[in-house]
Amino acid sequence: MNCPRCGSELNVFIRRGIEMDTCPRCRGVWLDRGELDKLTEVESKYYSNRDDDDSGEYRINPQQGHRPPQRKGFFGRFFDFD
Repeated sequence: MNCPRCGSELNVFIRRGIEMDTCPRCRGVWLDRGELDKLTEVESKYYSNRDDDDSGEYRINPQQGHRPPQRKGFFGRFFDFD
């Protein structure tokens, strides 16, 4: 199957029982019918089972140029195909 956006051949990834077609060129992610519903269900379970407090609040010291740590969260980890 080819990418609807750029025409490259799509790769198939299966994560947590959800099959996704991904484009290595434009990095698009394509889902079939019902897969988005499965994805949101898995995301909901992920956040309801977390033990740690990830409130997202960070203190930044502007004089030292500190930036908050990068947190991927559920979707960042789920779609990390590299």
